[in-house]
Amino acid sequence: MRLSEYLRIARPRRGGSNCRGQGLVELALTLPVILLILFGAIDLGRAYYYQVTIADAARQGVRAASISGRTDAEIRTAARGEVVSTITLLDGDIAINPSPVRSPGQPVTVTVSYDFAALTPLIDTILGNKPARLLTSAAAVAQ
Repeated sequence: MRLSEYLRIARPRRGGSNCRGQGLVELALTLPVILLILFGAIDLGRAYYYQVTIADAARQGVRAASISGRTDAEIRTAARGEVVSTITLLDGDIAINPSPVRSPGQPVTVTVSYDFAALTPLIDTILGNKPARLLTSAAAVAQ
């Protein structure tokens, strides 16, 4: 065999191929799965961020509750001061135990809850089309 015959065999064929559009079909099949994983990871990151934020709010609230003479309103204000503007905590989201009277040496617990709504529609459907309840608490001894 001559060199020209080897080169002819190694040369790719032009036209007449059965593989036209294969890449587009593969993209159409895999893109939804990749996007679901991407947006699911974003929702998971958001949920973790909100969980950490309300945990900080509970710790700040229990710090305020451990100081004698603080009212429940002052404790709730201290807890709300720790969260970012994207989270709105109502009075019912911040539970203080015991309330309203705390005596020195008594354990105090502040529980903060938040309803997290996923942005991804499929994740929202998996959660039952209702927000997931994030809940955290912190405890200290009143001074």
